[in-house]
Amino acid sequence: MISIGALRGQANLALLCQGTGCAGPLDSKVWFQRGSLSLLATAEDGQMAGAILLVPEKWLGPVVLSYKLAWLRVAEQYRRQGVASALLRSAAKLAAESGARFIHAPVRPSNAAGIALFENLDRSPGAPWLVHLTYAGL
Repeated sequence: MISIGALRGQANLALLCQGTGCAGPLDSKVWFQRGSLSLLATAEDGQMAGAILLVPEKWLGPVVLSYKLAWLRVAEQYRRQGVASALLRSAAKLAAESGARFIHAPVRPSNAAGIALFENLDRSPGAPWLVHLTYAGL
């Protein structure tokens, strides 16, 4: 079973890199900037299963109107088990609750799994959020 919770503190960032195989150090200024939403997926044994970071893209006064998906990673042993979907749903719910209307999700055209993830999202009327998929690098 995977649990989703807030990413808290520099220690979690270091563990995150180990658990999800990120390339290079993560900048804590980005992860903990005002308005950012960051969540961590943790397995029952305490291992980091994945994480997501949404950064503010458009503001209206103190309210974030839209976010950009800056980072979404799942550790290899937890892939194809719904971890990325759970992270995205949880982050999108938080974004919607804070007043955001959209999440901009740039994906490389070569990232078939990422494209499938976003194409299979619930976009039905009444869904609490809307993700705009764009192809990065085009």
